[in-house]
Amino acid sequence: MKKLLCLLLVLLLPNCAFALTGPAGETLPDAPLWQAILRIETRIRTVKDMNSTAWLGKIPELTLVDIYQVADGWATVKYGEDVGYIPHERFFQFYRLTEEPLPDTTVVEGVATMTDEAFLTVDGYTGNLLQSGQLLCSRRLGIVPMMRVQAQLAAKDYTFEPFVQPEESKPGDAVYGFTTFYNESLGGKYPENREFNIELAVERLQGIVIGPGEKFSFNQYCGPYTKQNGYQMAKNVSKDGYGYGGGVCQVSTTIFNAIQGFDYQLDEWNVHSYVGVKYVPRNLDAAVASSRDFSFYNKESIPLAMAVMAQDGVLTVIFRHAAEVPEKQAGEPAGKTE
Repeated sequence: MKKLLCLLLVLLLPNCAFALTGPAGETLPDAPLWQAILRIETRIRTVKDMNSTAWLGKIPELTLVDIYQVADGWATVKYGEDVGYIPHERFFQFYRLTEEPLPDTTVVEGVATMTDEAFLTVDGYTGNLLQSGQLLCSRRLGIVPMMRVQAQLAAKDYTFEPFVQPEESKPGDAVYGFTTFYNESLGGKYPENREFNIELAVERLQGIVIGPGEKFSFNQYCGPYTKQNGYQMAKNVSKDGYGYGGGVCQVSTTIFNAIQGFDYQLDEWNVHSYVGVKYVPRNLDAAVASSRDFSFYNKESIPLAMAVMAQDGVLTVIFRHAAEVPEKQAGEPAGKTE
């Protein structure tokens, strides 16, 4: 009988689920929350200390790694049978595997409509003069993501419309959105050209509704980024530092942040570089070029109407529950040429 019980135990053990724990004994999620690319070869540490000699194996550079937790500047990872810590800053291009927000995301909670004029700024950025009627995505208490940190609206200067979960929403309800900011300080030698390119891309993104299961492609509406297609020479993130269409990546980046509040599936997405861009935290940008697209599928069961607004330096994208998908999308903007 004892032999039979032992045999049954051996057979059952492989099918038993054991909670994953970190080196310090902390309980980790049953499955990874994200995957990200390791930018340099790195040792997996058993303590959160770069000077410690307590480490496991090494992970090669540019490996896509499963990440279970990010806290205190460290990512808890599993690679093969090793579970340990790697500095958060050594990863880039995080991919969301669950509904958990991407690391460093400032989650916004609704749409703030300005009711009065106000000046908004943070350290290191010259700021924007907000006007009555402009729309911004913020927390309930008027906390607005601005240049990788947070700015504060005065309660008297805005009204607030909370986002509604997609499955609970009705046509017209705001599901999620995001706001980024720009002014002449981001434009280099041609600040007016960068603003022109942003506004041109915004104009070409009007009236878009993404049905359930449908794909949105940024380049379908805005590319190619050439003089012939109406774009001007402006500052961009490249080796040369300037190019036709400079500034449009702020529009694609704002859309990327605006999809983080609902279920989507990435089709193509690229960050600019490991260091990212000034107007959103690292890893939360979306680079586009004539040869690089930003595209995703709407995985929700409702059609999503995308409103893109350039409001004198306040760039806001809001997704709302659409009443229906129109037979003909906005598609090719007027004046677009190949």
